[in-house]
Amino acid sequence: MTTPFEAMLAAVARGGQHKFCQGCRRPLPASEFTANAANADGLQSECRACRAEMRAEEWATSETHQRSAAKRAAAMEGGNAMEVDVRAIHDAAVGQPCPGECGGLMDESNEVDHVVALADGGRHDVENLRSLCHGCHVLKSRRERLARRPRQP
Repeated sequence: MTTPFEAMLAAVARGGQHKFCQGCRRPLPASEFTANAANADGLQSECRACRAEMRAEEWATSETHQRSAAKRAAAMEGGNAMEVDVRAIHDAAVGQPCPGECGGLMDESNEVDHVVALADGGRHDVENLRSLCHGCHVLKSRRERLARRPRQP
């Protein structure tokens, strides 16, 4: 079974191939699509730009985001401004290489990650936060969850 990272490398190696984006309805080079091992061609159905736009819309309307925004607002009112400006970490990473496995350039869909997971004793501070692309963040989180799972005899 190939990893999403291997599927992405294979897609990039195909070079001249184009794929039709289901979001913007344009044919684009395969390099404009992120990996998705579940699809026959190993690539997402939407280009990176369309996926970033969709994720931003989903996040803005999500219940989790609404709760987080309410907590931040309450903390600001009480004079306890959050110590970490997660949005600044996110925004500073746009256009920078992903420090994860892929090494690709990060776009607006990058995600802020705890280097040492909170569940593993990591802290929510600047030294323990970094931005990763969505694919690398998913892989890292999955590995961390599997490492914490008790082994079956």
